[in-house]
Amino acid sequence: MIYGNSVTQRLCERCKKVLGNRNLHYQDGLWWHKKCHDEAMVEFAEATEKARVALEEARAADEARATEQARRFGFVPSAVQDVVTHHTSQFWSRNDEKTSL
Repeated sequence: MIYGNSVTQRLCERCKKVLGNRNLHYQDGLWWHKKCHDEAMVEFAEATEKARVALEEARAADEARATEQARRFGFVPSAVQDVVTHHTSQFWSRNDEKTSL
């Protein structure tokens, strides 16, 4: 602390408490208590998993909406068109005794 060394004590980046001499973690120029770093990593992993699940659900909903719009306007891939044609033919033959579309 003499001869120009820093007189400020290092603080944990998470809890902002003064760091002691034990159980420390240093990464990318930042210091943490080991416990604070471990808790932050668990929270980060949980948030990442929740974001992944939310993204998959959003993609599935977007795909379903796009498929419905494509079917409505006649721009359906052949595999989907076969399924739609099969179901519409069953509908017409059962209900109105008409031929398939």
